[in-house]
Amino acid sequence: AKESIEKAKDIEKKDLPKHFESIMDEIFRIQQYAAKCTFFLPPFEVQQARRTVAKLQELASTEKAKLCPRKKFKFRKRLGRRPKGSEEEKNKQSLDESKNLMDKKESLDTMYTISDMEGKTLTIQQKDLTKQNLVLMQNLKSSKITVLTKTQTVRLVDLKDCTIFAGPVAGPIYVQNCSRCTLVLSCRQLRTHDTKDCRFFLYIASNPIIENCEGIGVASSSSLPEGIRKLLPKEFEVSESGKNLWDKVNDFNWLKQQKSPNWFLLSKKEIAANW
Repeated sequence: AKESIEKAKDIEKKDLPKHFESIMDEIFRIQQYAAKCTFFLPPFEVQQARRTVAKLQELASTEKAKLCPRKKFKFRKRLGRRPKGSEEEKNKQSLDESKNLMDKKESLDTMYTISDMEGKTLTIQQKDLTKQNLVLMQNLKSSKITVLTKTQTVRLVDLKDCTIFAGPVAGPIYVQNCSRCTLVLSCRQLRTHDTKDCRFFLYIASNPIIENCEGIGVASSSSLPEGIRKLLPKEFEVSESGKNLWDKVNDFNWLKQQKSPNWFLLSKKEIAANW
């Protein structure tokens, strides 16, 4: 992964998004392998593995910020022309400032962004998306967002009391700092951080990963009420392996062999209560 990051400076600009997506997939596979090894590695080596992964993620983010400058934009707002000199000023920002901007807003010019809304109901279709099929939902409250169309990557950041339908997603879904949400997701990878009291209905081709989370309830998308399942596209429950690993959750904060207390399987009663 580190070698791929170092080679990024030699990649053509148009190919950089796909190159960095490949790098993040590689880091994710390393992270998954490290998670599987927690059962037999001593705590010190587990922490060392986590630090290595974190350094790779930081290195990739820093290099991406340097090679792929990005501008903010908000949903349903047209971007006017930039004033002269604005690009020059932006290039003078430090790498740290660029990284903080990404972490705070993630409103990338390659992403279809829905942000800063409360009490809204939206349905996003394929024709609405950018060519890259990347979606960011950020800072939403008490809203219902439906993106039941093919996408590459979905990011859910700072959501509260929301219901989200997303899938099929060919790559990863990232969930960060969300609470009291119901998430119906179909994806290849799921990485959830700093999230609590959320309910996940999943069709996923790899083990879901959680970190710094609590109160995470999971169920298969097949357990959804019939009326809800009829709304899902046929591709929602399709994967190359034909397997749904929704209940194989890896908790990166739990090193013991016993099951983590930070997640649980939803009962039929709890599933019915969500709908």
